Amino acid sequence: MLDSAGKLSVVELIVFTPCIFLSAYVSFKHGFGRQAGWLFLMLFSLVRVIGNASQVAFEVNHDTTAIEIADILSSVGLSPLVLAMLSFIKRVNEGIAGRGLNARIFYALHVAILVGLVLSIVGGTDQFNFSNPSEVSTGRTLVKAGICIFMANFLVLSAIAVYTMLQVCKAGTLAAAGEKRIMLIVLASIPFLMVRLIYSMITAFSSSGSTVFSLTSTATTAVVVRAVMAFLEEFATEALYIGAGFLAPVIPRASVQPGRRETKIRSGNSSDGVDMASYHQVGPNGQEPIYGQQAAAQHQQYHAAPQHQQY
Repeated sequence: MLDSAGKLSVVELIVFTPCIFLSAYVSFKHGFGRQAGWLFLMLFSLVRVIGNASQVAFEVNHDTTAIEIADILSSVGLSPLVLAMLSFIKRVNEGIAGRGLNARIFYALHVAILVGLVLSIVGGTDQFNFSNPSEVSTGRTLVKAGICIFMANFLVLSAIAVYTMLQVCKAGTLAAAGEKRIMLIVLASIPFLMVRLIYSMITAFSSSGSTVFSLTSTATTAVVVRAVMAFLEEFATEALYIGAGFLAPVIPRASVQPGRRETKIRSGNSSDGVDMASYHQVGPNGQEPIYGQQAAAQHQQYHAAPQHQQY
């Protein structure tokens, strides 16, 4: 017979299992090597399915390894959502040439999130070494550090999201088609992720025997709080991001020629797949981008030229 925690795990299994296939579809749609945001969603869904299956397995078979897996995955599962948020903001920044932030900022944040992930995994593992109280204490400290890193990165990304949205609005028709919708979805997800991260911080810094804020407690109050502050927030965020995958335009692999870099957005407005309003091109020697009709005209002239002509 499953207790309250086990029943919540079953609900999460029912919800997150279809998300694996939906996120896989949008990843395939946008290209596995091109847009990592939806790959992180697929990873998140897998983590939640495995973690909740382990929780159910523990309640059925009382396997301590299963509950250890469930506990570790419950703490590290946040990282794919934060990484997905980062990927979407980075994508939009790359589409507003001349206005976006330096790519090194996103690389630094990516590394910091991975550091938090490693700390959470190591700390979560150490917490189950009950034969060594010192290692258990160290594990709790590492988990707290990992959660703090996630929160710090999330706050920075939230500020960047607001800045990016302002730049997209200023760019107007120069911004790639559909990117404004992605940023609106990212902004809509911020309150949900904030509540989820606050819950993780409370559980990390509260006493281990708490019956209200706990990722492992089977007390009814703790399970209800976990459902409201963790499960619902995670599902809402993933649903928003998967929705972004269906709404966002597909960006094909850039056509690269010596001294020329081009990016085009698929659109039904042009027979050759170029959106005249959102098309942008970076000229030779990294000069300022050329937008709109002028860039599209150069694109057509370039592809109409004989193949032996050099650029």
